[in-house]
Amino acid sequence: MNHNFKVTLQLSLTKENIGIEKIKAKLAHLLTQEESLKECCRLLKIITGTEEDDYIVLADRKKQYRIPAAGILFVRAVSNYVHIQMQDKQCFCFAKTLKEVQQLLPAYFWRVHRSFIVNSQAIVHVQKNKLLLTGGRLIPIGKCYKNDIKQLLATNKLQGIREE
Repeated sequence: MNHNFKVTLQLSLTKENIGIEKIKAKLAHLLTQEESLKECCRLLKIITGTEEDDYIVLADRKKQYRIPAAGILFVRAVSNYVHIQMQDKQCFCFAKTLKEVQQLLPAYFWRVHRSFIVNSQAIVHVQKNKLLLTGGRLIPIGKCYKNDIKQLLATNKLQGIREE
């Protein structure tokens, strides 16, 4: 598909937006290579300051991580730690409670078990007491969370999900 369009970016550089030149260069490259329009839109949002805050920031002893929320498949509590499983199979581990991490996540993340929070956009199938996520991972549904999941399905907030 060949799209002919022109994007003009006029921004003044200050100490606060010094990274704009790199973003503009990447945008120009994406447009000439007819790359992802979604990526171009994301970069334009950064430049214009309308980028949604869809990242969570967590730190361990050595480093601070800026984790894209949309890339998270699920969060699991293990002892005094949380494991954040990404859709690209990467996993992060932090000394935090599940409740602390849940407060950082966008509204499309649902607590489905005392040990699990899932990205509702990654739910493929709902079984009797389990959720099937993209990538084939099965997550248990806690007894006290079962009615919440049923309500979500009934109100069509989780469209396109099969239920048994």
